[in-house]
Amino acid sequence: MSLDAGHAVQREKRESIRRIAGDRVAVTMHRVEDVPAFRGLDIVPTGYICVFDFSTDRDETLEVLKKALYRPARDRKTETDRFRLEAHGLLVS
Repeated sequence: MSLDAGHAVQREKRESIRRIAGDRVAVTMHRVEDVPAFRGLDIVPTGYICVFDFSTDRDETLEVLKKALYRPARDRKTETDRFRLEAHGLLVS
């Protein structure tokens, strides 16, 4: 997940994942400027790549992420959930 450490909502997402996953996740932060693929780019100095290493299977990981990140619209027209992990980051399993 990309993260701007200066952005409160993004920090809250990271903490929500940590809180809900508990000891099922190890979190590491990497400064964007330290990632070789991004060196030399003009990137905000508060930019990070946040890696969540889950010890759970894919389905349980998705449930944790959905619980931590998804907020359904108040004026929903259907009961179908519209959670899209791609709006928050990338899942590699």
